[in-house]
Amino acid sequence: MIRKSGIASWPPQWQSVNRDRGSVQGEIGILDDVSMHEAIENKIFLAIEHLGERYIAILAFDDNQFAKQLYPVLLENLGQCLKEIGDLDLSHALEGVNENSSFLYGHPKAAHDPASDRKKT
Repeated sequence: MIRKSGIASWPPQWQSVNRDRGSVQGEIGILDDVSMHEAIENKIFLAIEHLGERYIAILAFDDNQFAKQLYPVLLENLGQCLKEIGDLDLSHALEGVNENSSFLYGHPKAAHDPASDRKKT
């Protein structure tokens, strides 16, 4: 997702918790932890395990509602590799947040067919 400021939220910039390791970027590692703080509604805090090291990052969004709806999706994907998470289609999970909201990379939101929501009898 690209913020209004032009800064991409995904893939995150990862900072090692070990000062000697520095930072890395990309869809790397396994999602280890996800959290939000009630006073900071537009940010999601992430932790990954990559090559035996722990890294942390912050996803920042312009739309608080988008962050709130993305958070449980990320929780459901704890233990998954970041590449798989980045490839998720969130068009149905995040419907109605902001019609201009896009997935993590800024790709256009997929068209939704309301007929596909109807139960088949």
